[in-house]
Amino acid sequence: MFNHAHNFTINGSVVVNMVSPQGDHAGPSWSSAMKELQAHISPAALHNSDERNDPPRCHPKTRLAIQGSIMSWIISDKEDTKPVLLLKGPAGTGKTAILQTMAEQCASKGLLDANKGSLDPEKGSLGASFFFSYRAPETRSKKYLVPTLAYRLAQNVGGLKPSILAAIERDPCIFDKTMQSQMDALILQPLSEAANQGELDPSPKVIIIDGLDECSLVDISGSCSTARDCIAREEEQRKVLEVIVDAARHPSFPFRVLLGSRPERAIRNFFANLPTQDYWTIMLDETYNPDADIELLVRCRLSEITQTFGIECDGSWVTEDVIRTLVRNASGQFIYVATVLRLIKEAQGCTHQDRLQLILGGGQQPKRIEDTPLYHLDCCYSRVLESSPDPALSVVWLRSIHFLSSTKKVPASFVDRFLESQSGDVERLLGNLHSILSVPQDRDKFHYRFYHLSFPEFLNDPGRAKEFYVDDQVWVNFFILRYLTSYQPKTSSTIDEKHLITCASIQIPDLKCISPSPEVISAMLEYDVQAWFQHVVQHGEAGILGLCMTGFTAM
Repeated sequence: MFNHAHNFTINGSVVVNMVSPQGDHAGPSWSSAMKELQAHISPAALHNSDERNDPPRCHPKTRLAIQGSIMSWIISDKEDTKPVLLLKGPAGTGKTAILQTMAEQCASKGLLDANKGSLDPEKGSLGASFFFSYRAPETRSKKYLVPTLAYRLAQNVGGLKPSILAAIERDPCIFDKTMQSQMDALILQPLSEAANQGELDPSPKVIIIDGLDECSLVDISGSCSTARDCIAREEEQRKVLEVIVDAARHPSFPFRVLLGSRPERAIRNFFANLPTQDYWTIMLDETYNPDADIELLVRCRLSEITQTFGIECDGSWVTEDVIRTLVRNASGQFIYVATVLRLIKEAQGCTHQDRLQLILGGGQQPKRIEDTPLYHLDCCYSRVLESSPDPALSVVWLRSIHFLSSTKKVPASFVDRFLESQSGDVERLLGNLHSILSVPQDRDKFHYRFYHLSFPEFLNDPGRAKEFYVDDQVWVNFFILRYLTSYQPKTSSTIDEKHLITCASIQIPDLKCISPSPEVISAMLEYDVQAWFQHVVQHGEAGILGLCMTGFTAM
């Protein structure tokens, strides 16, 4: 007579069938829902996925200040704690290594419990993680994000799994709906249900999402060859941020959200329009003294190599000069020093000492390009340049900026006006390159600079830059054309005097090895020599007139 009965008790000490349909005991329907959820996740995007193949992580003694700030934010029980933290920084500065380390720490047992003020030996604080990557479609598409987060939350947050699976039972087509609809059905509503029933485990405290700048349409295949592709990629990133940040502000959402990204245009613009009470930012710049951590990493790793391979510790192969050189060459980029240390450790066909000398600039070059110390950094540079709607013209600008910055420190605002052919060119061509080019907030006072010393060398080397290489013929003609345009009668009268004075003080590239383009020849015929001569004589630095005269004579 009790067939199909549930949710009832018998007076006395006997309790019969107290498990509700929302309980954790999964029948055939729950099993089917779980399989359906698994079919729509990206296992490769999980922090502990085997497919990520030894992901980058922090050395135990480095980046401690940043990790401490993040962990304090995660476990804080203050009501005014901001729900979102954006960790941003230039290419190669170790964002993924930091977030990987934080994910592993939070997933481990024995983390500080903010409510108890002590270590909880049984529970970790990681709710879910997703690491975007250009390497595979399932790790760069936003379609896998919410299902993957829901899958991990179902596993890590007690009381949540039944409601998530029930949502899939109610709407098996949920995976074909919008990202916002998935967030509502698979995460927000189940959180509300579990909380109302008093079944929600409060231990997990953070969701970690890395590589937002790698999020793109699957069919782009990692390359933004057209402006349309670039716009589509930025739109994907904006949609992800909208859904995630809206969820973080939802009253039923108990987690902090830790995000990692390069400072690309879509990311910058989104957070620029977000109320400051909703998020805070950590920028991986000189504030956290990366050189000190890099030096510590170099010393520790080289010491490990010395001990592992029985190299005599007489100070002959790892000198203080060697350490200083490696730190200087890294320029704050952890990806460089990590690659160098890996190449030394995995030296084949030569001694570890010879490999170190090779990296420092001596010895025979390796046969495989993958064995060069800058290979991984060059791949990083290439991915950033791919994000430009016009990579070739962006490189022309970058080479022009490098020339200007290496000959005279002119304000960024002058460079913008000097290079810009039409309004909007600056943001269009440089907007997605902020992870390799330091762009000052006060453009009238400060100048552009490259984050890494090797980037200009990358641009100037066809073997390294490959499809992004721009010949001197191209960028020098562009530079000269922009210079001449400033002194054409039809434009010089509309340009303010300050710009012309600065223009008169800059050097021009060596013109002896190029042929002037038809556009340059045409501009020279319209050249206002009198105005140019007047500005150079009055405001040009010593030697500029001679250099310019020599250059134009060569043409």
